[in-house]
Parts: sequence; C-alpha cells; structure tokens
Amino acid sequence: MPIEHRIERELGLIVTQALGEVTDADVAAYGQAVNSDPGTRFAGRELIDGRGVTKISITSECVKRLVEANRLAGQRARNLRTAIVAADDAAFGLARMYEMLSEPDFPFVRAYRTLEDARLFLALPAWWKP
Repeated sequence: MPIEHRIERELGLIVTQALGEVTDADVAAYGQAVNSDPGTRFAGRELIDGRGVTKISITSECVKRLVEANRLAGQRARNLRTAIVAADDAAFGLARMYEMLSEPDFPFVRAYRTLEDARLFLALPAWWKP
C-alpha cells in the first residue's frame, strides 16, 4: 500500500508515509485504516510525510471526501494537530486545499514543504526522525 501509518504512542503521534504513486483509492483506504485504528485514540499529533510520493493521482473530490470522513470521525479528529509535508507543487496544492477545507472544524491542520517546519509545528523533539 502506498500510504502506511504507525503509532508512536510515547509521543502521542501518528506517522503516515506515502510512497510512489498515490491515487484516490489509496487515500480512501488510508482514511478508513487510520480512522478505525484503536491506537490513534492516544494520539494528539499526526505527521503525514509525502516526500516519497512520485506521482499524484488524487482528485479534489477525494480531498473533500477525506475532510468529510474526518468530520464524521468525531471529536478526536478535531483536536488532532496535523502537519502534512509535500514534496512538490501539486502535492503542496492538494495539502493546502485539505488545510483550507478543514477549517474551522479542524483548526490545527497545516501544509509544509519541509520536515523541519512540520516537526516544529508538532513540537516534536529535535532528535525525532520519521
């Protein structure tokens, strides 16, 4: 699967990595997997690392569906600090779209171009690496 997540419980962090070509179906499967993972209830932060994406095949409709799925996920998603790291202009544009559509329900979603900026937003320790 091009999008996988893991929980770093000691940091209260969901780490998501996307690799290769990412499609609408991949995003939908990821959304279902992360929203049904009981380990995510311990997380207050999420890093979505898209630096390994080589091709974006995601539509704006897919981004809208993901935001709506998060709304249905309830209060946990509303308080989650989410940083999205995008490697290229197309990915960054979709990440910004997700950020804007998430407001005001999810005020802590941000798109970044560097891992360091995302790490600072999430207040992760300097030693932490994805």
